[in-house]
Amino acid sequence: MIFDTHFNWKQHIASIKGKCKNTLNFLKKLSHTNWGADRSTLLKLYKATVLSIIDYGSQIYGSASEATLKSLESIHNEGLRICTGAFRLSPVKSIHVESGEPPLSLHRDLVTMRSAIKIQAGDSPTKETI
Repeated sequence: MIFDTHFNWKQHIASIKGKCKNTLNFLKKLSHTNWGADRSTLLKLYKATVLSIIDYGSQIYGSASEATLKSLESIHNEGLRICTGAFRLSPVKSIHVESGEPPLSLHRDLVTMRSAIKIQAGDSPTKETI
């Protein structure tokens, strides 16, 4: 996590984008139509590599402005395009339906809710035990 003095998370999100772009280049190589991986394998790799980078700390940096968080949507959509083999001009909503992945804003909410449930259930080291 990169903390800046204003807590606007721009530096951290730029760092996330850089890491994800490197991983997306790797996925592009694996998605070759003749010898590349199939769709389900690419989606599993995407979730394990790119989405895990985006998810790390999303409960904290989710408080950033919408414009700042929107810059991560392009990375998410590009990754889903690579995995599904969709064209660049394909509508974003259809890519989400084809891949079975929600938009990043909803995914971030889901990750935050799962973390809150773990804390409430007592499965988290952040919950105090008396």
